[in-house]
Amino acid sequence: MHAKEDGLQVLPWFTPQFHENNFQRIFVACSGNHQSILDTWKYASLGLNIDFGKSCSNRHLRSTMIDKWDGSLIDQVKVELFRNGEPTVEINFDGRGSTSSDWFTKNRLRSNSFIDMNQQSVFNIFSMDGDDTWGARHFFISNTYYNGGCPNDIGWMAVIDTSDSNVRACNYDRLPGKAYPYILYGPDQQLTKFEGNRNQLSLTSVVGK
Repeated sequence: MHAKEDGLQVLPWFTPQFHENNFQRIFVACSGNHQSILDTWKYASLGLNIDFGKSCSNRHLRSTMIDKWDGSLIDQVKVELFRNGEPTVEINFDGRGSTSSDWFTKNRLRSNSFIDMNQQSVFNIFSMDGDDTWGARHFFISNTYYNGGCPNDIGWMAVIDTSDSNVRACNYDRLPGKAYPYILYGPDQQLTKFEGNRNQLSLTSVVGK
């Protein structure tokens, strides 16, 4: 399987009783809008305020709640990937005692819809900051990396969101005819090689709650 490009959704949950309505949308990002997803998450001035009537096709949408995250009563955080407007992947994290920069980790992983990913899986990178050594790969969940070059990079998810094409080392960092950022994930909800057939990739949105 080769990686497909898709969207991501993040939802914090504020009460101990699970119900979908307890989640609140806090971040919406689109692939292809020439804006860094990680930088927009971190810096309030880069994003537009959340508004369900707005599109993120020009700038990612960002709630000020991200800046008030530390010390808040967030219980869970949900990440969702979207394809053609439909959710395809869901990843749930333990948000208790987290900060806006440390919730996206293996140790906080609660559940997900990938059929082959859990806390016992082998990860060599699982972080929001990811890796900037060979390219800007953020919100990066990797299984095999630095092991034989680009064709052997294997994982579940990666956000490629730098404007500097000179630091994009692999083919999957540079998708012909498509503007950054790219959001790659394993098709069929499983581990995948990121390097693959470019015709299998499609633009999607990134949504956070």
